[in-house]
Amino acid sequence: DLAMGQTKELNLGAVVFNLPKELEKAGSSLAKHVMLVDAGSGETVVSVNNNNNGYYNLAPKAVLPGIYDVMFHYQWSETPTPVARNVVVEAGKETVVTLDSAFTFKKPENTALTGYNLIPIDSGVVENSDEDESAPTVKAVLEGRPRFGSKDPLYFTYIVPAGKYRLDATIEGMTEALPIAPELEIKPGETLEFNSGL
Repeated sequence: DLAMGQTKELNLGAVVFNLPKELEKAGSSLAKHVMLVDAGSGETVVSVNNNNNGYYNLAPKAVLPGIYDVMFHYQWSETPTPVARNVVVEAGKETVVTLDSAFTFKKPENTALTGYNLIPIDSGVVENSDEDESAPTVKAVLEGRPRFGSKDPLYFTYIVPAGKYRLDATIEGMTEALPIAPELEIKPGETLEFNSGL
């Protein structure tokens, strides 16, 4: 707490983004919010709204020293996607966060696809089963959902962390998601283009 007339100097650090040119659209125009979240408390420290242009989404972010998760909240996804975890920021220094792995669902011939979930399988957390309701559920890292009837957003390229995933799809007329790929691996520096064969 500061008394009247007192000043306090804050020694900030910064997060700087490094993306290949072909992934800049995912970070600027597809993400409606870019957030820095305290990795310990889960509290959002910085949230930038793209204001329909995304200019500030990928600009450097000044923050107090600490450990942060970087989240992109894509316009067609219900929950934010963690694109980088445990980013260490030190006072007076810039921390470069390289975002170079991504996922694209290749547009199928059949247009009955209504959405998909890209679910991590190497997180060490088991998914809910019917027998154990108390087990934590693994959240999808990316939820592809169309908007206003156009399915184009399903086939955009989205930045996601490198790792192993399961892919579930929702198809018109089906009540449950259909597992269409039990294991996919997205490597650092790779954009995985998934061809479903639907």
